[in-house]
Amino acid sequence: MLTTGTWEKLVATPRPLTDELTTIKGKPFGFLRKAVKKWEHEMANAPLVFAAVVQANSALFDPKESTWAPAVLLYTTDPARSRDGEWLRQVADRCAALRERRTGDRREDGLGFLLNEEESNFDIEVPPTLTGGVTAKICTTFVDPDNLPNRAIPPHRILAGLAWEKELVLLPKSYY
Repeated sequence: MLTTGTWEKLVATPRPLTDELTTIKGKPFGFLRKAVKKWEHEMANAPLVFAAVVQANSALFDPKESTWAPAVLLYTTDPARSRDGEWLRQVADRCAALRERRTGDRREDGLGFLLNEEESNFDIEVPPTLTGGVTAKICTTFVDPDNLPNRAIPPHRILAGLAWEKELVLLPKSYY
């Protein structure tokens, strides 16, 4: 599990805006003033979270075959759970199980349908019945293996990122 790494310096918010943050997500061009302001706000204030891999293209698990590919990630900004890798994996496993079974709960079954659809692209809240009432999000994103530790999703299936208002920005491999 993620126990230490250079990501720890991103825990405190607001964080100072440094050139190093552009390695996480590039700063927009200066003439796009509104976009620059949003980038500055998000980089300074977005909480550092762990994200559990619910499912991913098999290429992302093999450093020799790894290629830019989709993955489904689960995370929360709840301070009590946002960096609780074990809890995140448990919820991710409950979500992944919905691919194989139906529960009769409309939201759970809908999530199972989305997970089974190879071309689905979503960013939704996880049904609270799977999280014990903790607000969590599950989203589809494309992952660049060059940003993964050892060019692959680690065996513990936990990645680190910044939870921007409307997206999860994964940290590059230099933070692991």
